[in-house]
Amino acid sequence: MKAFVQYLLEHPDTFRDQVGRHIEEFFEQTKTVLAAGEIQHAARNFGLVYAAGRLAIAARILPWNRTVLRKAILACFCDGYSLIPKYKPLEAAAARILREKLRQISLPVKEKHGIDPGDKIGFVTEIGNVVQFTIRSTTFRDCFPDRMHLSA
Repeated sequence: MKAFVQYLLEHPDTFRDQVGRHIEEFFEQTKTVLAAGEIQHAARNFGLVYAAGRLAIAARILPWNRTVLRKAILACFCDGYSLIPKYKPLEAAAARILREKLRQISLPVKEKHGIDPGDKIGFVTEIGNVVQFTIRSTTFRDCFPDRMHLSA
């Protein structure tokens, strides 16, 4: 532990950025981007363990390479993930996927741009504090990874 802390103290300007990059690197490997928030949180926590391992390898404390470390931490994450009850209904997953996709799509506001809805993949209508998205059915279908999510 002392050698690890010493390594961090010797690299005060870089270790925080390294930790952030390593957490994101691990998170991407978990393929949980569209998962529920608590699953993403758990994946990032395991990413922190992975980041600490990467720093321990860099400090020559842990005699592994990053591939072995990633496989070990990913196996632990997957084992833990498999124990979580799958209580989330498909509708919640479909709604989460749709919200994420709508955040990624830049749609014009109908009232502000005077657009012809036929020319666009969709548009946004603002009625007071309510925002309504209108998108083409083909665009809607493309938002979902499979027919089960689409039918939800």
